[in-house]
Amino acid sequence: MSWKGTSTTAVIQDLLGVPVRAVMLAATGQHTGKTTLSLGVFRGLVKRWGKGRVAYMKPLGQRYVDITLPNGNVHKVDRDVEVVRRTFNLESPWEHMSPVVFPPGYTRQCIDGKVSSDDLLSKIKDGFTSLATKADFTLLEGSGHMG
Repeated sequence: MSWKGTSTTAVIQDLLGVPVRAVMLAATGQHTGKTTLSLGVFRGLVKRWGKGRVAYMKPLGQRYVDITLPNGNVHKVDRDVEVVRRTFNLESPWEHMSPVVFPPGYTRQCIDGKVSSDDLLSKIKDGFTSLATKADFTLLEGSGHMG
């Protein structure tokens, strides 16, 4: 795949087909303070852009809780998403904020071809597009690793 842009924003816009203002906080491992940093950055973004105009997403999660959606379905949500959503009283759909969760053994299923990477990417793209097109700025939080 060839991307037109040279910046991260340009690559995201080219990949997803939507104009965005976004940043992703990432690290080289687990337990490095990404969620703590995300909480502070999110608070600053809300001060800058205004309440309800900043979105948050953790595309891949590994520690999760089960959340019952309004339609009665149960969705696995990364615990960090739950913390950010409840701290800032966000109303974005859970499944957009935490589209993919890797439970134990999931990496092996991916390697063995039991999980389609196209399906995972589609969930992430759909969630991000939904959030980014309704917000002035989107904060994404990376995951430590998929063990």
